[in-house]
Amino acid sequence: MKAVIEMSKQNNTLLDTLKSHIQTALKREIEDNNILDIQVKIAEIDTEFKKMISQVSEDNAENFDEEYLSKLMEKKQELTKQLENIKKSNLKQKDEEIRFEQIYIILDGMKNHPIKYDDNLIRQILECVVVESNYKIKVVFKGGGEVVTRNNI
Repeated sequence: MKAVIEMSKQNNTLLDTLKSHIQTALKREIEDNNILDIQVKIAEIDTEFKKMISQVSEDNAENFDEEYLSKLMEKKQELTKQLENIKKSNLKQKDEEIRFEQIYIILDGMKNHPIKYDDNLIRQILECVVVESNYKIKVVFKGGGEVVTRNNI
């Protein structure tokens, strides 16, 4: 706990910097434009498919281009899969943003309140603790900060 308090005192802007880095990592834009483009292409394929089917009759059935129809359906499946992947990616990003908002609340709480030991909080901010000797312990924080404590026993 002493290392956590020492780390927070070393740099008053540490928490703001951490929040800034998290926000930078989240700058991937949600691909709404791609979704719209793909939906338009799928609608065009559906229209073409319906047009081809409506033009088929007994008189011209032998001229029906099954190969072209097959390519249209393959393209539609490919676009549908892309659309699903983009939607999943966007949902994942939204979930990440919600999680980071929760982390921001914790970080703001750390700035405004004296730090008391909280096992969950410690697990969220510490990367590892390295015991280098009987007298020296290195505490490594997520994000790269380190504090070395020396105990004189």
